[in-house]
Amino acid sequence: MELKAHILTLDKPFTSDAYTLRHTVLEQYAGSDFCSYIDGELRKKVIYPRIHFTLVDDKPVVVGMKEAMDTTDAFVKELKKIRIHEKEWTVQSVESRHDRTCFDKTGTLYTYRFLTPWVGLNWQNLIRYKYLYAAERTAFLNKMLSQNIVFLMKEFEYSPRFKISCRIRINGLNPTVHPEIGMGYFTGEFQSNVYLPEYLAMGCGISRGFGTIACIDKSRNTRHKPDFSTD
Repeated sequence: MELKAHILTLDKPFTSDAYTLRHTVLEQYAGSDFCSYIDGELRKKVIYPRIHFTLVDDKPVVVGMKEAMDTTDAFVKELKKIRIHEKEWTVQSVESRHDRTCFDKTGTLYTYRFLTPWVGLNWQNLIRYKYLYAAERTAFLNKMLSQNIVFLMKEFEYSPRFKISCRIRINGLNPTVHPEIGMGYFTGEFQSNVYLPEYLAMGCGISRGFGTIACIDKSRNTRHKPDFSTD
């Protein structure tokens, strides 16, 4: 599975959010091949969105993967300005990060940081989680992370042939409940024995920019090393 993340540097700080940016693009580029992957016929064919938007360090990031990579590349290449309501930003440069994975077993635990909050608890699990003790909560979240990874592997046509291990390292076991979607999210890190590409998103709320990850280990296998380019 291949993934490419396009990090946009703008002429001034971006003051909107990923979800609003997503809807603005859908309105301004309605009917385009790019939008068909976000909220069209092509989006209806998959569970995990092949294109999504996120916001990292106040910079918009456009992520395209697998069959949507070329379409995303073309869209970003032509994107010169972002207009939201009465505000406008000029795209000054784009840093593209190209990564790939076969969801291999790493042989060791890689550490991943959540660049954006991980929405690990839907409203049903949030109720169950409320009545768990601390040790049970940690085990529960590790299970949720493992299930997130198994889902991704199956979604991209890989069969898990080994036990997925995850160790959550979050900033507190009490979730923050998102006021609009009613789900619980966390910040921090986790470890896993599966190779995951940079800027992959996990959990719920991907369309809102949640769950974006990056590996913080410098010794990851060189054959998986991401490619970087700047336009």
